[in-house]
Amino acid sequence: MKEEYLRLVHAEGNGWKDVNLTLIRGEIVFLADPGRDGARVFKDWAEGKTGRMRGSYFLRGEKIPGSWFPGPDAVILDGTMRYSGAVSVAQNLYGVGPEGGFFRGKRRIGRLADAALVGAGLEISPHRPVWELNPFEQTLLGLADAWKKKAGILILDGTGNSFGEAEYQYLGERMSRLTERGTCVLILADRANPLLEWADRSVLLEDGRDR
Repeated sequence: MKEEYLRLVHAEGNGWKDVNLTLIRGEIVFLADPGRDGARVFKDWAEGKTGRMRGSYFLRGEKIPGSWFPGPDAVILDGTMRYSGAVSVAQNLYGVGPEGGFFRGKRRIGRLADAALVGAGLEISPHRPVWELNPFEQTLLGLADAWKKKAGILILDGTGNSFGEAEYQYLGERMSRLTERGTCVLILADRANPLLEWADRSVLLEDGRDR
């Protein structure tokens, strides 16, 4: 039996009305709210931008507050770069922040980043500057971050994204690779897109309610 990662019971607030949602590790879930911003509410809530929501919330079986700030095993991806300037892909993944700053050494973080990229099945040079990456490559970099962290959940905000057929295929294959390690992938969308084909389950919100 697969492990429950997150469960929302009668969640309400910021446009949501009695939403019930269970996310299981190792699954891809497609959450859509056509014509509204309900799917984005989840991302804003996860980032602590919505304030306290009503209802009951459980993370790995433990009750949590209605204002959730994800831990280190969560990756939230909206297609925007976390770093710019001369920072490389390798430094983005390993060389910046609490895991050692720039003191690890370029060779070591290059090897670590290359291992994460290869493990996630991505074809991006660890030496490329982050600012050179297009939106699709930025999305792939987020997948490498989730692979590196062995993330419990990857939240992919797909609202407004428009990739080509081959790019969606590539992205779906790499997301499936993450689920094999136990990561739950949650795709947020405002309309159907080719990633729906990769989902184990789909949840449709209508007027702020799950259907």
